[in-house]
Amino acid sequence: MGIVIMERLSLQHHLRIMLDHIEEASRELHIPVDIDRAALVMIARSAVNGNLGEEWAKRQLDALIDKMRREDPGAERLVYRFEPPDADEKRQSASEE
Repeated sequence: MGIVIMERLSLQHHLRIMLDHIEEASRELHIPVDIDRAALVMIARSAVNGNLGEEWAKRQLDALIDKMRREDPGAERLVYRFEPPDADEKRQSASEE
């Protein structure tokens, strides 16, 4: 039995895998699933930096999709837009200027 050496997947590979997973989920659910790029990049970076792998990234997407379905069971489209934790502060400071 030989030793198998696997290269870590790059950020771009994770993004491509996650986009394919989202397309597959859309087909299975029969509704469009739209998760913005910022959220995908955040998940991909966590997967790469933590050496967590593509299955972990897919589970994160599945959890996000399940959450959206629970919050709006009759939705004709599932849409997720990532907002950084300081988004409210930035909006407030912009409105004060």
